[in-house]
Amino acid sequence: ESTKMKEDAIANRQNLIIDCDIGTDVDDIITLVLAFGNKYYNVLGVVVSGEFAQRRAAQAKRIASLFDDHKNTPIFIGSSTGIDPNTWYNEFLPHNKVFTDMQEEQSYTNQLSEESGQDAIYRLCESYTNVKILVIGPTTTIANTILKYDLYNTNLKHIYVMGGYWSEELIEYGDSIQLPYPGDYNLTADPEATCIFLKSKLPITLVPPNITLQTFFSNEDIQDLNSMNNTIGPLVYNTIKYWSLKQNEWLFTNPDENVAFLHDPITLVLIENPSHFTIEYKYLVCDKTGEKRGFRIRETDEPDEQSLKIKVVVGINVPNVVQEVK
Repeated sequence: ESTKMKEDAIANRQNLIIDCDIGTDVDDIITLVLAFGNKYYNVLGVVVSGEFAQRRAAQAKRIASLFDDHKNTPIFIGSSTGIDPNTWYNEFLPHNKVFTDMQEEQSYTNQLSEESGQDAIYRLCESYTNVKILVIGPTTTIANTILKYDLYNTNLKHIYVMGGYWSEELIEYGDSIQLPYPGDYNLTADPEATCIFLKSKLPITLVPPNITLQTFFSNEDIQDLNSMNNTIGPLVYNTIKYWSLKQNEWLFTNPDENVAFLHDPITLVLIENPSHFTIEYKYLVCDKTGEKRGFRIRETDEPDEQSLKIKVVVGINVPNVVQEVK
């Protein structure tokens, strides 16, 4: 039965493009490992967005190289978000255990595709059937693709986005921690791009952080990774351990109970197992003001021609979704 299940999974593989911003939060690395290691997904390519996108993309190439089936999976450089997270980058990227030194990083940089992220997204959506896109970073690259090409008339089937919290209430997690709305980084990093993306009429499902913040790895959850007899397990373990220092510093999480939120991996799980989640249509209005690039999504009970009908995950139905990721 196990063999048959694997054969069925391969026969029904999902064509997937991943648009990420690997290099800060560790959940991008966890998501790439899950996608590359799961026969359910046929990863067509990975687009890496954000400031210092080339250096971020080199990390994605390093992760892909750990899997025999993905050594040649193309990694594309996406768009800059137009923001300046230099502090994040300098604190985290050079020390997050993916590369041993700059020479190794350069060796993977040399293997990156010369095709731009937006050109690659359009070409792959034209060349393959039933393509799904997983957006787990800022929306800049997908918005630039929409501006340049007609994605609506390609073989794009659906876009899944980690982001979409629009309530003005604080997100609560743990016993005492609250995260305000601006914590929805992916949609607020480039508000102009997000408005273009949400208004595109493409099929979209949002997975907001008030849902993903319910899921995280504990220190106990990751212990098995370090003892795995391969390169992948210890690399992911060491990266998580380093990241947890930053997460605990910024969000005051308990380092024993919570070493990494699973924002992006949970969004990937949705593609394979939508029944694990409760999804509803919401009528949203995308407001953008000029003051400091302000941005707001609000829900409306009185939809009109300006409102956007978009699928939103509103609940998790299974208690063991973290174990599934593990």
